Order: sequence, then C-alpha cells, then structure tokens
Amino acid sequence: MDSKSSPQKHQAAVLYKLLHVLAVLAVVFVLALAIAPAKAYFSEWRAIQNAYNRRAAKSGLPAVEVRLRQIYRPETKAVDRCVTCHLAMGGEKPLPDGGPLLGAHPDVHHDVATMGCTLCHGGQGRATKREDAHGQVRHWEEPMLPKPHLQAACAACHGEGARVPPLAALEEGAHLFEMHGCRTCHEGGRIGPDLSGIALKGYSRDWQVRHLEDPGGTVPGSKMMRFGHLSDREVEVLVTYMESLIGAPQLARGKAIAMELGCRGCHRIGAVGGEDGANLSKVGSKSPLALDFTHVDGPKTAEGWHRAHLRDPSSVSPGSVMPVYRLDEPDEDALITYILSLRESPVPMELMPKHSVLAQLEERRDYPSQDGSALFQMFCSACHGRDGEGQVMPSLGSTVPSITNPDLLAIMSEGQIRRTLALGRPGRHMPAWGTKEAGLTAEEVDLVVAWIGGHRPTPPPFEEVAAAEASLTLGESTFAHDCSGCHGGAGEGTVIAPSLVNAELLYAASDQFFYETIARGRADTAMPSFAHYDASTMASVLAWLRSHEPDEDGWRSAMDERVLPRLFVTTLEDYRARGSAAHGAVIFKQTCSGCHGDRGEGAVAPAIANVAFLGRATDGFIAASIILGRGQRAMRSFDEQGLARTTEREVGDIIAFLRQQASSQGFTRLDTRVRANGERGKELFAALCAGCHGDGGEGRTAPALDNQGLLDAVTDGFLQATIARGRRGTAMRGWAVGGFGFAELSPEEINDIVAFIRSWDDNAPAQGGS
Repeated sequence: MDSKSSPQKHQAAVLYKLLHVLAVLAVVFVLALAIAPAKAYFSEWRAIQNAYNRRAAKSGLPAVEVRLRQIYRPETKAVDRCVTCHLAMGGEKPLPDGGPLLGAHPDVHHDVATMGCTLCHGGQGRATKREDAHGQVRHWEEPMLPKPHLQAACAACHGEGARVPPLAALEEGAHLFEMHGCRTCHEGGRIGPDLSGIALKGYSRDWQVRHLEDPGGTVPGSKMMRFGHLSDREVEVLVTYMESLIGAPQLARGKAIAMELGCRGCHRIGAVGGEDGANLSKVGSKSPLALDFTHVDGPKTAEGWHRAHLRDPSSVSPGSVMPVYRLDEPDEDALITYILSLRESPVPMELMPKHSVLAQLEERRDYPSQDGSALFQMFCSACHGRDGEGQVMPSLGSTVPSITNPDLLAIMSEGQIRRTLALGRPGRHMPAWGTKEAGLTAEEVDLVVAWIGGHRPTPPPFEEVAAAEASLTLGESTFAHDCSGCHGGAGEGTVIAPSLVNAELLYAASDQFFYETIARGRADTAMPSFAHYDASTMASVLAWLRSHEPDEDGWRSAMDERVLPRLFVTTLEDYRARGSAAHGAVIFKQTCSGCHGDRGEGAVAPAIANVAFLGRATDGFIAASIILGRGQRAMRSFDEQGLARTTEREVGDIIAFLRQQASSQGFTRLDTRVRANGERGKELFAALCAGCHGDGGEGRTAPALDNQGLLDAVTDGFLQATIARGRRGTAMRGWAVGGFGFAELSPEEINDIVAFIRSWDDNAPAQGGS
C-alpha cells in the first residue's frame, strides 16, 4: 500500500509548491498594485506641479490641474512631455523667479508652447523622469544638448539661410555696428526694430544697402540718420554682419571661427569642402556611444570628446594630421557649439522659414561666396596661413609654401595659379578645388585667384619712371644683381634669356616696351616681374640698357632707312600691320618655325606667340625685328630670310598669324622645353637640391617636385626663374648669384637641373640631351 501511494504523495508535494509560488506572486501583485498609485503620487513631476500650485496661491494665480501634459507635433513626429515639469513652457502662467521649471522661457523668437522642446533641446520627449527625459541613461543615443551649446539647435531651421563670414570679418562688422550706434537704437527694439534676429525675416542685401544710404526712402517716416558717408567696403562688411544675425550669436561666432581656421579645406560640410578629413555634415548627430573615449579624460560626452579632439587631435584620433588649435575657452565653446549644430534637420522643408527654403532651393552657399579673401580663409588658410604666408605643419611633416610670396608671384602667372587651384596636387594634401564634386565654382576659383594675385606689388606708372632721375651706377649694380644670372654679366644673353645689348633690339624696343617687360615680367618664361622697383631704380636700369646703343652718329637714322620705307611709315609707332594669318602661317613655318616652334610656342628661340609678349610688343617692334633680325644672333634679317623687299605684305602676314595664335591660346600656356643634359642635372640635383626636396623629388622640408600636378601647372621658365632667383623668406636661395662662398650655377647648369626635373613629367615630350 505504501508503494502504491508514493506517486500520489509526489504529486501532492509538487502541487503544494506551486500553490506556495502562486500565493507569493499574488502577494507581490497586490503589493505592486498598492505601490503603483503611491509611486505615481510621489513622482517628481507631481511634486513639481504641487509646488507650482502652492507658490501660485501665494502670488494670486490660479492653480493648475495636476496631470501629465504633452505637446504633440505630428509634422515632426515629436511627442514632448517636458511641459509636465516645465509648466510655464507649455502655456501655464510663469511664476516670478520660477527658474527653468516654473519661470518663463527666454525669448527665442518662437512660440515654445506649440513648437515643443526636443526639436531644440534634444532628449527623450516621451519620458516622465528627469534622467530619462534628459537622455542621461544608457542606450539612449540623443541626450539633450548641454546648456552652453543650446544655440546649436538653431541651425536645424536657420543654418542654410545665414551666410556667416570668417571671424575677422564678423568682428569687423560687429565693430562697425557698435561704432555707428546701431546697437544703441536697435537693441531690444529700444528705438528702432530689434535686429538681433534680422536675418530670420527674409534678408535682402540690396534693400539693406539702400536703407543705409537713404532710410527715409525705404521706410517712410524713419528717423534713422543716413549712412552715405560709409565706404563701399564698410557697407559690405556691415551688411554681411547683419546677415549673420539669426538670434544665435554663439553659433554664428563658432561658424565664423571654423571658417577662419580653414576647416573646410580638409572637411566637407554640407555640399562643399575637402576630403582629407572626415565629412562633418552630420557630426553633431553622432551618438556619444559611437565615439572612442580611450584617450579622452573627463566626461564621456560629445562635448568632452570634441573639446579633447580640438586640443590634441592626434592623441584622441591616432594618425590624425589635423593641427592643434590653441583657442581660448570662449572661442573653443563657440566652435563646439557649431560642431554640435552639424546634424540632419528633423524639420520638414514645408515648416522651415522662407529664407532657409530659398537657400536650399537655390543651392545657396552658407558663406560669402563673392569674397575672395573669405574664400581663401575657408578653403586654403589652414595649410597656407591666414595671409597665404605659408607655415611649418608638424602634423603633415612638411612645410606648406607661401602662395603670396612676392618672388613666387613675380614668376607665377594667373593661369598657373588657376590651374593649381583647380587641379590640385595629386598625392598631396592640395585638393583639386575646381573639379571635385564638393569643390568651388568657376566664379569662386576666379575670386581666389584674383585675391592671391592682388598681393603682387603695383609698379610705379611709366610716366613717373620717365620723369625719374636715372643713375648708371645704380642701373649697372641692379642689373648685375637681378638680371645677369639669366641675361649674362654684360647683358649678352645666355641659353636662358636673350641679349639685351643688341643694337637691333635697342632700336626696335621703346622705353615703354622695356618698362612693361621689367614691371610685368613675361608669363610662362624665366622673366619675372620686378614691380617692386621704385621709379628711380627702374629708370636707372632703362638708362643702363640705353647706354649700350652704338656710339656711331646717326645709327638710328641708318636703321630708319632700312625699316621705315618698307613699312610705308615715318615712325615705327605709326605702323599697323595688315595681313593674312593663313598666308602668315605658311611663311612662318618656312622661315621661323625651326627656331620659334610651329605655333610660335618657342623651341631654341623664345616663344613669340606668348600672350604677355604680344600684349606689349607693337606691330612696329615685331616688324623691325623681322626686317633687321638680331645682329650676332641666330635671328636672321628680313633680306637673309628671302622675304620680298618691295612690300610689307609678308611682314604683316606673319604678325597677323602671331596675333591669331596668341588670341587662340587664352590661358593655355605656350611652354618652351629646355634642351639640356638631364644626366648632369641629376648629379647637380643630388648635390644641391635633394637635401630639401628629397632624393627623388618626393619633398621633405621643401615641396615635392616629382608631382604631376606641379609639373602640369608650371613651365620650364617658372623652374628656371625659381632656381635662378630663389624664394625670399624661405630656405630656397637664388643659385644664379653666388657669394659668401656658396656655389653659383651657370645658365647651362640651371637648364640641366630643369631637364632632370622634367624627367619625372609623364606628359613631357621626349627631349634629347645636348
């Protein structure tokens, strides 16, 4: 019987245990039901609302119903229960000294009771507990923006529409705004309208300019004084500053700092920027959970990460080449505000303000895109320096060259600058700004080129030079120092530059021609500009050249007798060529191309279809050169070339051909390749250049020369001039002038080095040594 009852006893024991578990669960359930109302009753939001009612009663204000509240915006899918605690933000009467919970929301040009909270503040809108709502809990990827950086949220609606200039321009505009009393009348709408958010209302630059010039004409009855006394530049700066007033001064300043630092040179922001660094267009949306805090001390927040990264990029992100920025704390805070603002907007376009919608539809740049200086600051200054002065970049392990160096601008043509800016330097950190998707427009490239070229010195006018007192001693010493390295010690000419003491040249060339050549240089050749000469120095060089005219009495008259009758004029200045370019091409190929190239692009003789040359050479100068040739040079005279003696037709035909060639070139250079001994150049390069430029031209403390972008952009004349003259303010000395025991290179040796450098050029035509 006992054996039969054992299963029954086991079942009874199991049932007893189950009943015991159910009894415990029932007790727990009853306790939970009892605690839930108590928990809700003692919740922090209920305590806040009860505190509001107690204080409201003392202030004579009506009590509020104690309940959960929320703002629902279906357009943005926002459900914000924040107003359950922040009562006054949801439309309840604010209490005096109520603070952020019971007081009024600061004026932000918006109705916060209908807009909601998380759109600007971030956080978890559906939560009813403080920590949950503020997003300070695990697994919530969108914590609230820190209070010091709340203005970052303004960019969600207003970032596209506000054009902010670099910091220097922003501060200058703020200074003008203050100095001319604008703030006195307009701050807080004291006398005139409040301008703190003027750019939010649909900003018209043209209207603002007209308003400054004639306030009463644009706003009838306006008592504002006229500001017609401001210069055009001051008006531009002031109007640009006002365009940045979106009610978020810290955000605007942070954006201006980013532009001043040249962040877009490496980082893409929106539709425009570089590609060396990370794309920052949505960096503000990046969750702290996705950031690596291994090398970050302090709070593990997005703000803390960005602060540490700005102070020591390579430590926080190993391998980063971003430079260290030593900003003062207010500027650092402003920059972090801007960084946190770079996020995808949760606001649909139909709810955005008009100025932002227009900016997106028109694909308007969010910076002053018509200002070459501002464009340079944003895209170039991080590497090349604020004024293009160049700088040592430890993070890159190299020196970035100055692009406003007067020696560079003396030999680098506008076309070369444009080509470099547009096509960049492959394999280096110089982007191709004119071809990349996120690059600059053609108009913006032109503006930057013009800004760089604007650093060229302005030569004294020819009239001032003609009237200046000349000194043969000064002229001789200047020529010896600056010109003899290429033209020879006595101006007799070398393999780099022609003779300047040739009687035929001195007859054909006017002082104006020599002046223009000295002052402007000769683009795409080794002839630099000497625009920095003062009038006396330039006049002295001209006088020294003229001192080499023949001593014989009547030599000029003898030249006149050989030239003028054939041109049917009384002076060279009177001659205007008339001819057929097509026939001139035939004659040129038969008689001139062997030395000057098929198109006049230069070969063993100079490029005479050079735009810079033909822009200064008169028809009379060219005609006299053809008729007379160059004594003791390879250039034969008119008679020796077998051209007709009785008519000027052939001369006019050749001139018409050359003018046609030059006009068809545009900014395409006519590049003369040197004919030299590259093997000897290799030895010279190893001995004199490799220490800075690298054994293979890869670049060390000086720029890389084995770079196709560089070799495509510059001519052999550019290389000749750089080697001969050097680059002031850098370690690149002028090798055509010795002294202090340093080596001096002959023109032939300079050409040998150029030929070796060209051996790295994949696009260079094959050249034989000589």
